[in-house]
This record gives sequence, structure tokens and C-alpha cells, in this order.
Amino acid sequence: MKKLKFDKTQILEIKSAQGLSAALSKLHQIMEEVEHESVEGINGFDPDLVSDLKELRQFSRELWEMR
Repeated sequence: MKKLKFDKTQILEIKSAQGLSAALSKLHQIMEEVEHESVEGINGFDPDLVSDLKELRQFSRELWEMR
């Protein structure tokens, strides 16, 4: 099982340069890809990626709180 390599710094840099909406859009794009891969990937269900998805969702909430 693979572990997502995700850097919050990339999203925070987008937020600083382009605003919250752009940062959330990029984050949600990543989340969509991870969600698809976690259940539809080559190896089927991947609990590690589901765990990563939970972390991404938490970060999404943190971004909203930064408004």
C-alpha cells in the first residue's frame, strides 16, 4: 500500500498567492484523486489512502478556519 506524499506548504503558498478559493480548489482536486485511488485503484480498497483522505479533509477544514 502506498502512502500519499502531500505537502501542506504547496496549498498554503497557493492561498497566499491566489487566495483561499484557489487553494481549496487545488486541495479538493487532490482529495478527489486520492478518494478515487483509495477505492478504485489497481489494488482495490487501500486503507492507507483512506487515512490520508481523512487528513486532507481535516486540512480543508483548517483552511476554511483561516478566512
